[in-house]
Amino acid sequence: MVWGGGAIPPPNLEKGIENIMHLKHRPKTWDEFIGNKTLIKAVKGITAPILFIGERGCGKTTLSHLIAKDFGAVKETTFEINCGDFKKDDVRGLVDSFNRSSLFGDKKCFILDEVHRLSELHGQSTLLTPLEHLRPDVLVVGCTTNIGGLIDPFLERFTRFKVAPLADNESMQLLNSVCNKENINLPRWLTALLIEQSGGIPRNLLTGLAVVQNVENKDEAAFLLETTKLEMFDVDTLDLFKLLMVNTGWSDVKRGLMAALKKLSPESIAIGLTNIGAGRAMSEFYRDAEKKKLLYMSVCMKRVKTKADLTLELLRLT
Repeated sequence: MVWGGGAIPPPNLEKGIENIMHLKHRPKTWDEFIGNKTLIKAVKGITAPILFIGERGCGKTTLSHLIAKDFGAVKETTFEINCGDFKKDDVRGLVDSFNRSSLFGDKKCFILDEVHRLSELHGQSTLLTPLEHLRPDVLVVGCTTNIGGLIDPFLERFTRFKVAPLADNESMQLLNSVCNKENINLPRWLTALLIEQSGGIPRNLLTGLAVVQNVENKDEAAFLLETTKLEMFDVDTLDLFKLLMVNTGWSDVKRGLMAALKKLSPESIAIGLTNIGAGRAMSEFYRDAEKKKLLYMSVCMKRVKTKADLTLELLRLT
């Protein structure tokens, strides 16, 4: 796969973007971007490879597109690439793209999303030399939720920035801005609940707003927001969680585990299961017996360091 040559890049596959709250209101200028002001001042003008580190939905990709625009890359020469889908040949194609001229503009920007999912041998190590010898008209921006998945030599090629969650007043500012544009009138209790449940993550805040904007009952709103957060987890981790809760047996759980391990490290899966289990245990919609299992799951997952650890703890839960 080659990006940035004579071929027209693939179309945006995000269908119905106008109906997806967090995509519809994604900042298109620096003035529209709320929060992380110190980071923004520091990152402007950098032309060496950049790495953004932060939670899912905190604004890493949005920052990357704003930097690409500042750099001089146009829409047709800004390539957002999900590294979780990469194979060995795709990495070679990416390296070729760094040196390939474009028909659409002089500057190119490659946004490597989930860059920690590049394999050490055929992904990160392959890119070490190309990242040190980029053409002046090429910018590479990496985004990661898991800096531990990156080898030190690869990290050293980047200028690194931590993207922080929004403060409560910044979440309020974002919420008010979107509500004004959408003509939504939120009661005070629902505004407070959204800010509390979002944890300062813009995507969580706006996804939650879309779900509960017309809800009048506080308990129902809280349950819907918890369910929404659950659905934001990696789909394979979520499937594995569901298998554990319905007691399908080890063969099904093992199959779910193998699917999750293709994309995530054992520790990442354990963290995901811990967070899902802890969040669900707080819900009033689970029976006491189920809550005990959820809490036990959280305890078990805290012991996981390796694939063997994860397998053993899942056997305990099956």
